[in-house]
Amino acid sequence: MKVVQPGVDSEARWVKKGGESVFGYRQLTVVDGDGLVMAVTTTAANCHDSEALPGLLDKAAKQSFDAAAVTSQKPDHEIP
Repeated sequence: MKVVQPGVDSEARWVKKGGESVFGYRQLTVVDGDGLVMAVTTTAANCHDSEALPGLLDKAAKQSFDAAAVTSQKPDHEIP
C-alpha cells in the first residue's frame, strides 16, 4: 500500500514552460472548423502531445454527429 500526504496530487507532474517550472496537468482539445469541441483529454504536464494525440484523434473520429448539421439548425424559439 502506498501512503501519500494529504493534499498532494500524485498524478500531476513538473514541466518547464517558458523557462519556468510548472506543476500540474495539460488539457488537449480537438475542435472542428466552427470551434465545436469534438474531443478532450487531460494528461500530466510532462506528457508530450505526441503521446496523447493518437487517442484524442480516435475520440474525435468516433463522434457520431455532423457538426455542420448541428450548427446550421435553427432554434425552436428566440431568446428575447
